[in-house]
Amino acid sequence: MEQFQNSRHIQRYKRRLGMHYVNHNVNGQIWVFVKQHIHVGVIADSEQQLTLQLTLENGEQFLVSAVYAKCFAIERFSLWDEIFTISQEYVVP
Repeated sequence: MEQFQNSRHIQRYKRRLGMHYVNHNVNGQIWVFVKQHIHVGVIADSEQQLTLQLTLENGEQFLVSAVYAKCFAIERFSLWDEIFTISQEYVVP
């Protein structure tokens, strides 16, 4: 897929890829596609990350964080804070 596609085209890619679920982060730079039989819940969404809770058909749950970090270290401080907060506050049963 071409880099930096406009998120308004995300549904077209979902159909072409044959996926059941699609979402993107707040600024459209991270796209997530999921096949059928996996329930998706959004835990956190920001400019640099999208964290999802995935639940499989057998009830197994896990978290996935997709990251698109800023180039400069000082711009990544908020990302590390977000990831730390998620790790401290969210526990998958």
